[in-house]
Amino acid sequence: MFHLAHQMLTLFALGATPADLLARYDQTAAYQPAPPPVDGQTVHELGDSVKFIEKLSNITYYSNCLTFVQTKDRREWRRGCGERFCFQRRRNGRYHAC
Repeated sequence: MFHLAHQMLTLFALGATPADLLARYDQTAAYQPAPPPVDGQTVHELGDSVKFIEKLSNITYYSNCLTFVQTKDRREWRRGCGERFCFQRRRNGRYHAC
C-alpha cells in the first residue's frame, strides 16, 4: 500500500510514461497488503488534535486518519483544520507537522 505510492511517485519524478506507470502499478499492486480497517470510534476521536497527532505517526491508524481527513469539508480544512491538527504549536514550543 505505502510502497506502491512511493514507487509511483518516484517513477513519475524520473519521467516514466503513463504506460510505464500502469505496468509497474499492475505488477506491484498484486502483492500489496490491504489497508488497515477503519474504526468509526477512532475516526471520531481524531477530532481531538492531540489524539490526531498521536495516532498520525502510527501506521496502524493510517486508514482512520485518512478517513478523518477525507470527511472534513475542504473549506473547513483550509480555514484552520490543517493548522489546528497538523501545525499547532505544542507545549514544548515546537510545531508538529504531518
